[in-house]
Amino acid sequence: MLVLAYQQEATIEQAIRGALAQTYTPLEIVISDDASTDSTWDTIQRAVAGYGGTHRLLLNRNPGNLGIGAHINRMVALSHGELLFVAAGDDISLPQRCERVVDACYRARLLSFVVPAISPVEAAWRLYATA
Repeated sequence: MLVLAYQQEATIEQAIRGALAQTYTPLEIVISDDASTDSTWDTIQRAVAGYGGTHRLLLNRNPGNLGIGAHINRMVALSHGELLFVAAGDDISLPQRCERVVDACYRARLLSFVVPAISPVEAAWRLYATA
């Protein structure tokens, strides 16, 4: 799971809580800040301090702002997973998000590409998949 942030000090902690609460295992969670100038990075560090769960965490802070496209590419390069779930720093994932999407994809044999789009305003997500 990739959690990307930029200038999201007010929401990143809840996004991280949602990521850490995922029921799907094994799960690697890459949390990355794109050189925010607010307290996003400090909030990320506080949010994961003392985490003792089963998920593998990897934290990254870019030395300079890459922009969203290059930031996602950087996170993909850091990750080791076969499936990637992308969440922005203002997306709050329900605990079964990854598990349900993976189960649905395996049942439907949709394994090539999954991009859930989350709307924090509507609190709903849609699944886009290509076979």
